[in-house]
Amino acid sequence: MKLILPILIFYFSFNNSYAVEDRLEVTFMPYLFVPKMKTTLGVGNVILPEKTLSPSDVIDDVDMFFEGYLLIMYGEFGFMSENIYFNLSGDSGIVNIRPSLTAQSSGDVKEWMWDHAIVYQNREWTSLKLFGGVRYFQVSMEVKADETITPGPLPPVDFIETGTYREHWFEGLVGIIYDYDLDEQWQLNLKSDFGYGDKEQFSSLQRAGVTYFIKDNIGLFMGFQYIFIKKDDSDVYIKQKSYNGMLGLTFKF
Repeated sequence: MKLILPILIFYFSFNNSYAVEDRLEVTFMPYLFVPKMKTTLGVGNVILPEKTLSPSDVIDDVDMFFEGYLLIMYGEFGFMSENIYFNLSGDSGIVNIRPSLTAQSSGDVKEWMWDHAIVYQNREWTSLKLFGGVRYFQVSMEVKADETITPGPLPPVDFIETGTYREHWFEGLVGIIYDYDLDEQWQLNLKSDFGYGDKEQFSSLQRAGVTYFIKDNIGLFMGFQYIFIKKDDSDVYIKQKSYNGMLGLTFKF
């Protein structure tokens, strides 16, 4: 999935070039993406066990979320931003709170992925848009330990311990966007990107779908999205796969 989509985008885009006059074009799409998630997460000295959430689990646990995509083009150059944020609450399961102490805990997990990139398109020879920029991540856990399970060498104690553990990092970002008009009302939409840090830091977003334009500047997007995140160092460990269908409302100006 990570490589098939960008290869297909390159293949079709060079057969569909077009030339238009320089003018400001804005595309904004808030969307609903309720994924199936498989996650292992650790921040600081708190490590959550591997957990798989179904879309219904995500709906039950979500407190707040925002997902949206923005593309601004003027001539050959433009700006792209994508924002995915969610706050999940509920039982975290058995966690390591500090060395030699595990506990049954509950609390919030917040994740934020925010992309900013410069976009380039040579419209004389391709309809493909290339972009490069920065991907920002922030992960935080607010953990409340409700019950001691394994105190290790310490005597058993009843305790309530609350802590907030937060980390953030940046990655370089490269990707491609391909929007192709199938007819006056239907448009094919493909997006593929890769984020890189060091050898233990990698992410990818792959999206494919179609937009049906109800009016000239308002459309309904229907598609599929896959997100992979991995980072492993002394401050944070995360390995997460998220995927499912998605719906969006597209506005073009």
